[in-house]
Amino acid sequence: MGEALCIGFKAAVKDCNNQRTAHEGLTENFPEKLVSEWETMCTKWEREPYPKGKTVNLYVVPEAHISVSKALKELAESNQASLCSGGVSYHKVTTSGFIMMVLEGQDSQRKLAEIVDQQKKDPTVIQSTKVLEQRNTLHRRIRYFQALQAIYMPGLMQFRANARDVDEEEDSIQPETTKLWLSSDIPKEKHEAVSVRGLDKVEAKLQQARCYDALNALRHTLRIKARLMQFKNTNVRGQRESECSRAIINRVYMKARHFASHYRIAHKAYLALVGTGDWEKTLRVLEDGDVRSYKDPALVKKGPGRKGTAENDDEEEISSHMDQGGIELIAPDRNEWAHRTVHGTGETRKQHSWIWTAGGSINVGDGAEGEDNQILCSEWCRSRAQVKRAEEEGAGLSLPKATLEEGMDAYASMQEAIQLRLCDTFHSEWKKPLEDEVKGREDQDEEAEKEGLEGEVEEAGRLGVQDMEGHDDELEEEEDQGED
Repeated sequence: MGEALCIGFKAAVKDCNNQRTAHEGLTENFPEKLVSEWETMCTKWEREPYPKGKTVNLYVVPEAHISVSKALKELAESNQASLCSGGVSYHKVTTSGFIMMVLEGQDSQRKLAEIVDQQKKDPTVIQSTKVLEQRNTLHRRIRYFQALQAIYMPGLMQFRANARDVDEEEDSIQPETTKLWLSSDIPKEKHEAVSVRGLDKVEAKLQQARCYDALNALRHTLRIKARLMQFKNTNVRGQRESECSRAIINRVYMKARHFASHYRIAHKAYLALVGTGDWEKTLRVLEDGDVRSYKDPALVKKGPGRKGTAENDDEEEISSHMDQGGIELIAPDRNEWAHRTVHGTGETRKQHSWIWTAGGSINVGDGAEGEDNQILCSEWCRSRAQVKRAEEEGAGLSLPKATLEEGMDAYASMQEAIQLRLCDTFHSEWKKPLEDEVKGREDQDEEAEKEGLEGEVEEAGRLGVQDMEGHDDELEEEEDQGED
């Protein structure tokens, strides 16, 4: 028990130090005034009794940006107000409904294309049948989209006819490669000639909402991946268990790449619709190195460099270890990180990815004081809670000396009482069999002694008879000699 407690204490101290160092590195990126406010809010939340209904829950991030569901609701209300004021309805499917149907159809095309690529080598009959059924379903949906395109994009046929003069491009036979046109696929100066008025603005609003939804899903997936990696490194041992956990992490990893791809597609479409602007400070271009947890360090730490040296060697070496999706599945070894990075590898020198600050006004790079950012506040509070948990886990084994001695004395007294009770119990259980054994041996000794005495008497009697017979013979011999 003592050895096990010692191992647990060492692990608790190590975890506490790691959590504290990471939290300090995260805290240094924020202004002191803001950190003080968050600390006060956390303390108030912890002191409030259950149920905690009066204090704001710092671990829940409210949606400060627009999501796809909110955008659809606002567009539906706007469409209703337009109809009430004498506006025109082109079809029973609204403009926003038409765009969402096309966007969902594009997502289905990408999923089907991935399935076909995976089954290219040697598909079974069942797999081929499922792909054929999905293609038929998607083909019917594309026909419906094209019928609606004739209503909301009446100039599309003329635009495509003019475009073919420059680029002879035929439509694909397979539905997963058929192009579904939207305003983002057409040059901005030709929007009014191709589509109905306002179609580009509706798509821009939905594409912006899709960007935020993809970022939220990506952040959530990265949190899950970090927790799974921590659980695997702490609890999983053995080849079979490691393979099972790796398969689960692989699925989460693929989801993260899927959401990153969704963000890039929506960002590209939004950029084509509205052009460059201040919005790019919030919704930036998602690079492979940006897809990482807020705890992960920056993948490249470039120094000032010297003339005549290959300054990009570190970047090339790191990029060779990365997957195309930019997400490392297994955390690298400490020695490997020490070899791959030049300097600035400490926890306090981390550079956090911009995806954790998207939608807020705090710049963690320069520490500018701005409005409260709920995402950063939530992440900081979670980091603080992890430090507190690690400190509480090790606090039980690092008590003051007097308290520790008192506890040890109490534990020793309890163990003494337990051992004494065990002694009495064993004595009472073993006493009766021992007494029976001793009594049985005494009876055997008495019987043996009695049998010995009887044998001696018989022997003595037998010897006495022999002596008497010998004496009579001697007397007869003497009498015969006297007569002679």
